[in-house]
Amino acid sequence: MEYKVPRVLWENFEAVLLAQSKKYIEELATRLKVPAKELQKRVMPSTDSIKVLLQESTEDICKAYIQHDKFTIFCRKPVINARFCSEHCHNRMMLVDTDKAISIQRIKDRDAMAPMWLIGDDIYHSNGELVGKINHDTQKIKIFITCK
Repeated sequence: MEYKVPRVLWENFEAVLLAQSKKYIEELATRLKVPAKELQKRVMPSTDSIKVLLQESTEDICKAYIQHDKFTIFCRKPVINARFCSEHCHNRMMLVDTDKAISIQRIKDRDAMAPMWLIGDDIYHSNGELVGKINHDTQKIKIFITCK
């Protein structure tokens, strides 16, 4: 999943993080009674690029329901300290009968293909049409081709 962060916001975040890390290294050097510059050389990365890994968590996604053709799914937009994204904060659909809800899973295939959903062993397009089957043992998908 990809999150776009405005350049100004990211640069500000990096500047604050760098300043706070230098302050912490200086405090640590004082406690360890070692030169701060030497400790900083060993602790801080010397390259210009740093790899940032974002862990996806279900707690940080919008819990609002959206209609995707025949299926009702979660919005899944990222949120911070909230249950709903800014789009669904004040206006969202509610499910009337959640007892009849069936758990579905989206299948990621090729970008050129329409979204597909897995219910049991059956694969459906978002319009509710059965388009294939999956064999969980062999991890193979069989897509039906219809002639028109």
